[in-house]
Amino acid sequence: MSDENDKFKYCVYCGEKLEEDRVYCPKCGKLVVKPKERKEKDQKTKTKQASKTKEIPGRKCPNCGSIIKSRILKQCPICNTKLKEPPLVETEPPDEESGFIFTGEKLQPQSKLKLKKAEWNLREGLNIVGNSILIYIAVMFAIYTTISYFMQTPTDTITIFDILIGQVPELFLGIYPILYIISKNHTYEKLGLNLGNRQLILALFIGVAGGICLYFVNNFMSLVVNFFKTLGFNDFVAVEKYFADYGQSLINADFYWIILFAFLLIIASISSEVLFRGTLHNTLKEKFGKDLGGKFVVIIIVAILVSLAYSGLFLIFEFPIGIYFLLLYLFINIILGIIYEINGNLANSIVA
Repeated sequence: MSDENDKFKYCVYCGEKLEEDRVYCPKCGKLVVKPKERKEKDQKTKTKQASKTKEIPGRKCPNCGSIIKSRILKQCPICNTKLKEPPLVETEPPDEESGFIFTGEKLQPQSKLKLKKAEWNLREGLNIVGNSILIYIAVMFAIYTTISYFMQTPTDTITIFDILIGQVPELFLGIYPILYIISKNHTYEKLGLNLGNRQLILALFIGVAGGICLYFVNNFMSLVVNFFKTLGFNDFVAVEKYFADYGQSLINADFYWIILFAFLLIIASISSEVLFRGTLHNTLKEKFGKDLGGKFVVIIIVAILVSLAYSGLFLIFEFPIGIYFLLLYLFINIILGIIYEINGNLANSIVA
């Protein structure tokens, strides 16, 4: 008899006797719900919630041995003995948000878009780079518009003032990423900056070696200029004249101008490395991967983008002289990218 009853169940709404494999009641047309399973589910939920609540740790009175669980009392309510400070209550970490977000093109995991303190995500990093470039353009436009309006200097001469002013816009390249890191309370590891004693010593040696490589790149570019001159591109004579006038202005300048130029050059180098290696390079590395192939692709992409950014105007208005600056910045940034990837420390390329 009991075996026969086990093969049947009853509708919780109308009480109709149903076969065990019935999903809905043929009498009332409603889905069959097992109250037992619902109770078990509710019980599991309550047990899970109860396990999350931590019991308040008690404090034992050193005099009478009473256990006081109040975190407000500073003395025993029985014998008035002073109690120790209450221990910190352990709280469980909040559950990580899971799910997907529709970004307008496709669904993406919510964890992928979450900001991390030590790593860039693609959208975050590109926004920082874009805003920094806009700040750079705005500062450069404001400076040169002001100079052209208030000061009338010959366009074919290079003065120490022109050299110093030329360094100013680059100072603003790295300000926005640093302010962003500080405002979000992120770590400087996000920029690839490691300032430990051993890391700084290693960065000094790597940077000096990289600086020597950059010196040979500069000499190689002199050969490039001579090569283009032999091909009949006499416009490259202007490149030699530009660098000759540049160096002569520094030689003729007073000592305090040289100190100021060196200071601006150092700050500008740090600022540009913070943006291009610390932000753009690390952002693309999260996209293309941190293996050898991904690093190679990132180095080439960053070198091309930076060289186009610096030599774009020359390519448009001073062709073929722009080819010289394009190749120069391309080789420089490839070497700086390799130097940075030796141990992932931004101090390497800054020293170089």
